[in-house]
Amino acid sequence: AFGRNSAQDIKVELTLSKDTDIKYAGLLTKINWRFMATERTSGGGRDDGNLYLTKTVTGGGSKSKQFEFRLYLDGDRYTGDYYIDGVRFTAEKGVIWLKDGETASIRKIDYDTDYEVEEEDYTSVGYHTSWENRTGEIDSGATYVNCTNRYGKLPFTGDWSEDPTAYLILGGILAVVASACVVLLLRKKKKSALDDSK
Repeated sequence: AFGRNSAQDIKVELTLSKDTDIKYAGLLTKINWRFMATERTSGGGRDDGNLYLTKTVTGGGSKSKQFEFRLYLDGDRYTGDYYIDGVRFTAEKGVIWLKDGETASIRKIDYDTDYEVEEEDYTSVGYHTSWENRTGEIDSGATYVNCTNRYGKLPFTGDWSEDPTAYLILGGILAVVASACVVLLLRKKKKSALDDSK
């Protein structure tokens, strides 16, 4: 709506909130203190969003170990600031460090930005990783990414291809069965030879 520029009106500029750059110019009427916008002076579209990356360690793993993460925004590695418990850090060389129970917040990312989070591979030291929302698009407001590392040997799921140790167990079983078959065949052959000699 447009206001009447009378002696009772005050020209003002209104910012929607401290977290957005969308501003409107307009008139504030002294009669009822109603703001009437005349034009948008800056900003537009959907609000920026924040990304929250949370780290959880289970299975008796270290609670103080730092884990290395990398965040990509529209394909480019993020090297800006992130916050943990209100303390600001910088993702030097594109690395974000988190330990168990910590959440890194990356603020004011453009709405609809494609994101992808990667973690360094820690399987060689016993950590197995699972994700929630590892990739996606930044929404206005909050986007949550959860990374869980389970320490120790994973339970066998029934899929032999997922557990190399299972191949060793299976190979050992087959070796025992094969050896038993060889022994039985040799005994049978020896018994047959004895019968023939009588």
